[in-house]
Amino acid sequence: MSWRLSLMTEFSCACYVINLDRSPDRMNRIADNLQKIGLAYERHPAVDGRGLDLCSQLDFDATGYARMHGKRPVANEVGCYLSHMNAIKRFLQTDEKYCLILEDDALLPTDLLEVLQQVLSSPAQGDLTLLYGNRRMVALPVARLSGRRNIVGYWGKQTGAVAYLINRKAAKAFLHHMLPMRLPLDHAFSQVWAMGIRIRGVHPFPVTTGAFDSVIGKTGEKFPLRHRFQTLRFRFLSEMRRYKYQMFQDRIFLEAIRYLRRKS
Repeated sequence: MSWRLSLMTEFSCACYVINLDRSPDRMNRIADNLQKIGLAYERHPAVDGRGLDLCSQLDFDATGYARMHGKRPVANEVGCYLSHMNAIKRFLQTDEKYCLILEDDALLPTDLLEVLQQVLSSPAQGDLTLLYGNRRMVALPVARLSGRRNIVGYWGKQTGAVAYLINRKAAKAFLHHMLPMRLPLDHAFSQVWAMGIRIRGVHPFPVTTGAFDSVIGKTGEKFPLRHRFQTLRFRFLSEMRRYKYQMFQDRIFLEAIRYLRRKS
């Protein structure tokens, strides 16, 4: 059975589900979830890390990865990264304004369409808007959605690439700045100061996981500390650049203050 369906044209938004050919059970599960919600989508075949030769992979910079991330690479992680980049390339070949990208282990709420509609109609949306995240970082509300949810900006780094919305500005920035791969996907996303984009999120996150184990598996082994000084320096400078960007360019504090004044 083909899972290739029409695009989510009512929102001028493409929707891609990243799925390995060898994981039909995962595709069947999320397809059922999407069909119950009424969300049209297309299956996007993932790059299988088991078949990758990292030494000859032009879109992977092994030296840069070791320097910036301080770990040994894992082929499945590289495959995941390239799968997302290919989905983004596919989005830019369409005329859609936005794209929802889902990994096949995403658990979607019944009100996801309503959440998407509210985000896409809000001026507070980001160029990248996270619908899932791993870290309980300080989130500053900048706009109200229905129920208990808000659109938030982040004072710090948020990770997680299971479900996110991007516009064409973010998609072009990702392809320009994030290839070849030098960091895990969600770490590369967070380099917003280099790309000149706004990252936002929906809190509480509407999308969760837990139906399946991660396909990536165990991430790479860390190099000994004596070999990680460049990595530590890179991370320190990245955080300084992040806070500078959030204070002086993407002024999430000011947005949060304006939001609180409107509420009062």
